[in-house]
Amino acid sequence: MQIDELDILERVEAYKLKGLPDFLEERPSSEDLGESLDLYRRRLIELNLLNENDDAIIRGLHLHHQARLLKGGNPINTVKSTDTNESYVIKAFSAELHSVFGNNSISSVIDLYKKYTTYNNMYINSEIIEQLYKLKAFDEITLLLRTFIKSLYQYSNNYWDNQESCYGAAMLVNRITSFFISSDIKKERIGDIIKSTVKLSYILLSRVIFWPEGTILAKRTFYDLPISHEHRIAAILKRIDLLEKFHIYFKDLIPGLSSVDTLIVSDYYLAHELSFGSSTLGRNSEFKRDARNKYKSINDGNIRPYSTCISDGKKDSLELAYRFYLSYKRDELSLTNDDVETLIRYVIETLNHLKSSIPLKSDRDKILDYLKSNDIEYFYHFTEEANLVNIRKSRGLFSQRECLSNSIIPKTSGEMRHLRNKDAEFFLEDYVRLSFCKRHPLIDGRSGNLVLLKFKIDVALFESTLFSDRDAALDEHEHGNRYEDLLKVRLDATKRTITDPNDPDFAYCQAEIMVRSFIPQDYILNLDEPELL
Repeated sequence: MQIDELDILERVEAYKLKGLPDFLEERPSSEDLGESLDLYRRRLIELNLLNENDDAIIRGLHLHHQARLLKGGNPINTVKSTDTNESYVIKAFSAELHSVFGNNSISSVIDLYKKYTTYNNMYINSEIIEQLYKLKAFDEITLLLRTFIKSLYQYSNNYWDNQESCYGAAMLVNRITSFFISSDIKKERIGDIIKSTVKLSYILLSRVIFWPEGTILAKRTFYDLPISHEHRIAAILKRIDLLEKFHIYFKDLIPGLSSVDTLIVSDYYLAHELSFGSSTLGRNSEFKRDARNKYKSINDGNIRPYSTCISDGKKDSLELAYRFYLSYKRDELSLTNDDVETLIRYVIETLNHLKSSIPLKSDRDKILDYLKSNDIEYFYHFTEEANLVNIRKSRGLFSQRECLSNSIIPKTSGEMRHLRNKDAEFFLEDYVRLSFCKRHPLIDGRSGNLVLLKFKIDVALFESTLFSDRDAALDEHEHGNRYEDLLKVRLDATKRTITDPNDPDFAYCQAEIMVRSFIPQDYILNLDEPELL
């Protein structure tokens, strides 16, 4: 505990709790006050000495400590200086990166990296890794990761107070954690390396989430550079994934009276607040739904009210990040050269498993024969021309959910907020929507510069692809992932050009193919020259 923390507690009457002053005086100066209070509470529980009044006092002290953290002055939500000499470098890199989006050449990405390697900028490093990952250039990834990992631990001053670099570091470490298998955290040697990396990921994602509001960009500027609201939403969703994937590990680390699940509830609601506040999603977004559903699923008789769970979860998540940060500054999370080599070997094993193809349906042959026999050559998707940049950068088309998880806010018209609410209602926000009909009825009602993308019908064969018999935003629609569900689609209606909402085939003309999460660019036939509408 720090001296200033003890001095402040001396002024709080609740600090007179019997035995607490002596306990806190004995704790190491590097320990977070909240962590000390949690240890003291556990000791009382073990000795069967914790009563309701003392528990309330300890919680009050904890809240007093968290209020100080939220006000600023701690490294997670404080920026010393936003000045950087590398902004021009990042902008130049981003401009050149856009020129290689339509290029499937791994060598062009490597050449771009070599041009900027002397800067050792984490935003640039992260973008390079993501492009190589999408190209499945796994050998090149492992070669570069060795250098990047060492830089993450040895040169934190290079990225901690810079928006773009800090976000890049957060995404880079999170990408590494995506290669981990959660059960391996219990294994000898690699388990400790996984724990250190998971903690670093939580620190950096929290840093992005709690980045001071005064420097957050309400509107995107040059090539969507961080940190703006969509980058914070992406960081929240990745932090949720981290908590869920390593639930067992986090269980004993959560501050105060919270649990892993209550932190997830709070994060979902925070994602809702940001997405609704920035007009990205509607009032009844999927994140609001997920927060409520997660809260209902918590099987705990002592669970706090929903609103309290949300507010306390935000405080506890900041404190948890601060605790991890103190461990980081004590070099408890650092990796030796041998650790880095062990991690690289582990990542190589994981990447080898990722080389397998997309799982396909067991009845794929019947589906393909049926589509071909009915002269279905392509599926279609219309979008704003401005979205092509992100589709090319992502090397494919993301679902709405994955767009948000990858800090992408697609350009859409106002009526799309209603459709996004319906997606949430039917749990379809993680699906890319394609149509059977080339001239979709909704095209005529849309403003802006629209383009039409054509897709291989092979996407219908993916195991998780769904078929909807009509517009999937309608309450009466039916969908499923089998051949029998495809037979419910009125193909005769999808071949008609219909603009009259009173036409009995209007809804059936809008039957959909819904592909889970992401469609790789290899399945988009005209991405380089889309049809203008």
